Amino acid sequence: MKTMTPDHAAVLTIVESVGALADRGEFDALGRLFADEFTLDYSSLNGRPPEARQPLDLMAEWAGVLPGFDRTRHALSNLVVDVSGNAATARADVVASHWLDDRFWQVSGHYDYDLAKSAGEWAITSMTFTLEDEDGTRDVFGPAMAAAERSRGPGQSALIGERNKATVRKFFKTLENEDIPALVGLFSEDGVQVNPYHGGIFPAGAEGEEGLLAYWTPVPGNFDGMRFPIDELLATEDPDVVFVRYRGEIKLKDGAGYYKNDYYSTFRFNDAGEITEYVEIFDPVVAARGFGLLDQLK
Repeated sequence: MKTMTPDHAAVLTIVESVGALADRGEFDALGRLFADEFTLDYSSLNGRPPEARQPLDLMAEWAGVLPGFDRTRHALSNLVVDVSGNAATARADVVASHWLDDRFWQVSGHYDYDLAKSAGEWAITSMTFTLEDEDGTRDVFGPAMAAAERSRGPGQSALIGERNKATVRKFFKTLENEDIPALVGLFSEDGVQVNPYHGGIFPAGAEGEEGLLAYWTPVPGNFDGMRFPIDELLATEDPDVVFVRYRGEIKLKDGAGYYKNDYYSTFRFNDAGEITEYVEIFDPVVAARGFGLLDQLK
């Protein structure tokens, strides 16, 4: 009988822990099993292509639904692990069962994992689920998500708040990088931007993907660089609402100096972590003076 190595055992434990921690709602510990960025492939189940994910993002998504079930169980069998240096693969058959009131949904298939070892620790770099059979109804997910929101505990709220705060940081980073498609991609399809203090000389806001692209696409070309240092970033009592206080440091073209203003904004998010509303509050007098439009301010 071949002796199991410590690396083999470590990988085996990680694979076994994914389902167990999900069933126990221990999302902080579950998130630590994944690399900082990993590939998630549930295409056989949901039809979406494989996607790069971050642990915080995925854990917030799972925390938004799994605790809403009366019980879930991910039963693994036939685990096979292959370790080669600092890389490993694993495969396991799975039967995942979900109960809520008189509703039931079950899928069976197998998981394939890639893992990498860094600084002595193994982490999942990709996870693929292949669907082989399905029983029950997916209609159970709507009630489960509603129940999860009603029973949301401090741990789930904190996780969702941290995910949404990370998206706010990404919002300003993509803006500084002038990556407008990525910026607009953070919004939901019906996401809106509202500028309540536009003063009649600045846009009042934008709505939907097309409107947001039309709003933001010309902006970088008007300046020689933009920075938005964040001074305060807080998830509110409702973790789907995030408050941020930040500064705008906009370098004007032709060596005309900088336009600087202070900003206060709120971001609202949906269950998928997409921005549904961004409210941008700035001092309209400072803005009008900065762009030589003070005489047009209403």
